[in-house]
Order: sequence, then structure tokens, then C-alpha cells
Amino acid sequence: MVSMLFKQHDLKVRQKGFVLYVVCALLLATFILVIGFEQFRSGSATQLAKTIEQEKMISLAQVGVNEILADIKSKINNRKEPVVGSAIYEYWKSRITPSQINYAAKDLSIANSIAASVIGKTAVVTGSVRIVVDESIGTPQPSYIGYVEIESRISASGLHNSVKVLERRELKIVDLSDSFLDKYALYVKSFCRSLNVEDKKLSVKGVLKGDKSHSLVYLGRRNAPTCSCCSNILLDVDFNADKNLLASYYNPTPFTSSVGGNESSGNFFWTKQLALSAFADKFSLEEYEKIPVINKTLDFYWKSVAGNTSSVAEDVRRSGPVKFKNSVLNAFKPAWNYYYGYTDYLHFKKISSVNPFRGLKAYFAGLPRDCFRHVGGKMPAFFGEDRSTPVFIEGPVYLRFFKVAFVDEVRGAPIVGQQPFCSAFELEYSADPDTLAGKVVGSLDPLTRRLGSHPIDDKHSPVPVNSVFYELEPPPEEPKTEDNTRGFDIFPRFHSSKLVANFYLTPADFYAERVKTIGGVNLLDLDGICTVLGTIDLDRGNVTYYRGRGTIVTVAGDCILGNLKPFNNDHDNNYLKIYLTSGGFGVTRTRKEARIEASLVSTFCADDNSQIDAAKEGTFNLMPGQNVHIFGNLVVDALPYLDSTSLTVEHSASLIDHEYPVRASVGSVKTMFVLDYSGEE
Repeated sequence: MVSMLFKQHDLKVRQKGFVLYVVCALLLATFILVIGFEQFRSGSATQLAKTIEQEKMISLAQVGVNEILADIKSKINNRKEPVVGSAIYEYWKSRITPSQINYAAKDLSIANSIAASVIGKTAVVTGSVRIVVDESIGTPQPSYIGYVEIESRISASGLHNSVKVLERRELKIVDLSDSFLDKYALYVKSFCRSLNVEDKKLSVKGVLKGDKSHSLVYLGRRNAPTCSCCSNILLDVDFNADKNLLASYYNPTPFTSSVGGNESSGNFFWTKQLALSAFADKFSLEEYEKIPVINKTLDFYWKSVAGNTSSVAEDVRRSGPVKFKNSVLNAFKPAWNYYYGYTDYLHFKKISSVNPFRGLKAYFAGLPRDCFRHVGGKMPAFFGEDRSTPVFIEGPVYLRFFKVAFVDEVRGAPIVGQQPFCSAFELEYSADPDTLAGKVVGSLDPLTRRLGSHPIDDKHSPVPVNSVFYELEPPPEEPKTEDNTRGFDIFPRFHSSKLVANFYLTPADFYAERVKTIGGVNLLDLDGICTVLGTIDLDRGNVTYYRGRGTIVTVAGDCILGNLKPFNNDHDNNYLKIYLTSGGFGVTRTRKEARIEASLVSTFCADDNSQIDAAKEGTFNLMPGQNVHIFGNLVVDALPYLDSTSLTVEHSASLIDHEYPVRASVGSVKTMFVLDYSGEE
């Protein structure tokens, strides 16, 4: 019994010990878990802290990259800037490879200021830039493609050793000049039917340095009238406006003849009187009789002799009419005075039906009905408002004015008891060399060798327009190129789409990115070559300025313009060219006046450029009453109808010899990004 009680007591003791063991084990496990959790929590916090530090340093390094990028963009197009801008300029000019550009902490004030406020004063942000050019495009004025590699490094005492961020962006160094077309103040490929319209003002002001002109004008003949005699371009002289072009020929004195003297006053810019006796014996009776007034006069006096019963008259009748008529002519010859003068189309039209100035009636009557020579007016002011600034004009271009000739009325020596009288008569135009008017009699002056009236144009005594200022005949019909390219096949220099810095699918995208407001002024922010699909309105939102250098190329769209000029009137650092591949320029309809300081090009390229649909031709459209001044140059397929408009093209000297026509564009997209996090405690 006692033994059984002892066993029960021992069992209870064992059960209590096991419970204690379990409790202790649980407590130990809990302790271990607590310690483990604490260590885990502490490690996570440390890791989180390290991650936060890392992200801070990465962000601050990126701030350094952005500050360097902003600095590069602000300086890269300023060739006078001693580091970045001059490096690009020297590469463009002399192919000198740019050296690495280092940025110390003092050069990155913004990044270091932010780093100090975020991490502490021990933070230091530095950086460097490499400019690499790896492709050349086009000749003889190459452009270049490469990249800008920007590195930014940040370090701070007590934190991780350093964080480095490196990124690359595309670099395009584009020569925006056009060594051929920039030489032209005005370049027109197609025939302009309103070139001589009276009620218009088209003037060109060339670049003159010293006494030498640096500007060209090209006038092409594409889509010209089909009339066979309209093979060249004629410019009608307006002698009141063009007197400087006429030089010694400008001497507007009236004729001293008894007939036509009063009517000639103010209608001729040069006149001359000669005794007809110097030429009279060069012609036969038959040639004289072809002149209606002389023939009628000779017949009249022969008939009067036939009715005369005197013995003298009887002797004359026996000698026959030929001898008598020659006697009458011989009575007139010493007394006849020959007059001729030069006038322009507008003044000639005023007097063309007045005796004795009707000598050109036969000329106009002999022209084909659809011949363009029937119409005329006054030429554009290609040589400036005062006609004293030379420009060299390419194309088959000649001046046109008119010679009007006549013989004054006269009374001859007495014959058969009477003093014969001959009325004044015009010497009509004649293409027949066997007539009194058409026969060559020698040089009356450098412009005429015949007695008859005739035009001074490309067919008769041609005066090439360049002969006014240059010793050159005949004028060059096409622009001078190394490969003899025809004028209508010349287009702006555009080597590769790789050089395009920005593409815009809509005009809205273009406005959103390129139109900026600075100091309350809306301006066009230019950055190299950009293309826009559709019509752009640069008068939209009162955009009157542009900044930077660039070319805007529109595809299938027009361009509406208003006043537009470089910001701060700085033509050295701001440059704009607009090239329309299929469209035309125009000025906002509500504007009466506009000044546009840019190079404007509108020309359509077809499979065959020798003849293209007039509806596709690029032009500059003007509304009646509009007055537009272009300071730059104008290249178009065709000039518009110029009636009641005013267009002035003033050639910019910076287009001819621009010292630095280059825009370096840094891409907006990263082409490479590298993050190097080197952590040491």
C-alpha cells in the first residue's frame, strides 16, 4: 500500500517537471523569436535607410545632369562662349575634336545647393561632358551627327562613396546655309505674266559692298506663253522712274519740228534731229513711193504738171513721170529734217495715234494675236528704289522701249513754177531690208542703224538688262552651276532626314512645343531643322519674334505670315528659313502691311520640273492693297499677279556671308542611361 502511494507521488512530480520544461522551452523560443524579429527589424530599417540615401544621391546626381544639360544647351550655339560654344564652332570651322569639358562643384551651384540642403554640407556634385561626332553628311557644306555624353557624380562624407549617373543624347550640328540659293535676292522659276503691270510695286534691294554687288536675281521662263516670238523676258522701261538706268540717254527734250513738237513734250526721254540729206541718196524712187505721203505728193504734182499748158510743163511731160518725180524729190531732199526719239511703253500708248508718231502701228499689227509683246507697262525696281544698286540678273532678260521716227513737213525748191509741199510723215516699222525704213543706213547712235521706227528689245537692237551695270552680252539664260543644272531643277540643299531635329505630325504639336512666351512676348523658338505636316499660321497668337537658328519645312501645307523678326533684332545669333515643299506663302488677309525678316522658299518638286501644273507652283500670294517687305530673300516657283500690290525684297547680307550659319541641337530623348552606385561604409 505504501509502495503504491510512493509511485503515485513520483508520477505527479514527473508531470510537474515536464510542464516546467515545456514552459521554459516556450519562453526560450519566444525569446529567440523576439531577438530574431528585433534583428530583422533593425536590418530592414538599415536597408531602408540605405535605399533612401541611395535614391537621394541618384536624384541629386540627376539634378547635376540636368544642370549640365541646361548649361550645354544655353551655350552650345554661342561661338563666343569660351568652352562649349567655341568647341562646336572650332569643330565646324577646322574639324578640331572637342576636348572633355569638366564641371567642378563651383560650376554646378544649383545641384550643390540642393545637395547641401538634402544631405548636408559635405555633399559634392561634379560632372563632365564629352562631345563626340561620328558622322558627316553632305558636301561641300557638311553637317554632322554625334552625341553628347553627360556624367554627374555625387559624394558625401559619412555616406556611401559616390553615385554616378551617365546619359547620352543625340547631337546634330547642322549648317543651315545654302551656298547657292542664298546668293539670290529673288529667284523665280516660272514666267511672270504681270511682271510689267503698271499698278504694282515690286522692288529688289541688293547687297552692295563698296561698288560691287553681291546679289543675284533669277527670272525663269517655265510655263511661258507659247507664242514663238515670246522666247525671252522683256522689262518695260519707265523713263521717269528709271532715268538712272538710261544714263546719257536720259535727256527729255521735245522735238523742235513744226509738227508734233508740242505733243512730244514729256513723252520722250531722248530726241535727235538730223538732215535727211545725209541718207536721202541711198534710196531709189521706188523705195520713196512706198511711203504713202510721198507717193501721194509726187502723184499730186505730176497731175498738176499734166494740166499745165506752159512750154516748160510740156518739156517736163515729155521727159516722163520718173524724171519729174525724181526732180521733186531732189527739191525736198535738202530741206527734209529727220527726227527720232526714244520713249517707253506707257508714254508711247498715249501718243501712238497722234501724227507723226504712228510709226509703230505696223509693228504691233504684225504680231500674232496672242503674242505677249502686245501688253506692257513698267518694269520692277530690280535695282532699288533709286535704280542705283546693281544686282546681276540671270535669265533671258532684256530691256524694252521704243524708237519713234518721222520726217517733218517741208516746202521744196520751186519747180515748174510752184514750190512743192510735203506733209510730215512717220517712218513706219519695216522688217524688209529693202525699204527706206528697214534698210541699214549706218549707226545713227549705238541703239539704231535704220531710219524706221522700231522697238528696242531682244529682237531689235537688244539691250540686255545687265548691260546697265555690267559688261556682259548676252545675258546668261540659266543660273551658273558646276553641273549645268537648269534653273527649274534647283532646290534647297537638304542632305538627309537624319538632320531633322524635330518632327511634328500636326501644326498644333508644332505650336505647343515651338511657340514660347518670354517676358510677355510670344516668340518662335528655333532649334535646327523641323518638319511640320500641314499649314502653319505664324501670325497666330501674335507671334512677332523668333529666337535661335532653324529651318521650318512644311509638307503639304501653306504658311501664313505677319510681322516677324529676330528677337532683340539680333541677326547674328538668330536665323530663320521657311521651306514649303507643297504650298504657298501668304499674309493674313486683314493685314495691310507686314515686314518679314526671314529666308522664304516655296517650290514644288515634280517628276518633270520643266513643265508643272500652275496650281502646284509655290508662290507668295498677295491681296490687293497689301504692302509686304521681306528682309532676307524669296525663292518661289512663280510670282503672283502683282496688280495693286507692293512687294519689296531686301537681300540680307548675312545670307551671303554669314560667319556662322550653324545650329547645334541636343536631342530631347536619352539614347543611353547608366547608373553606377558604388557603396562603401
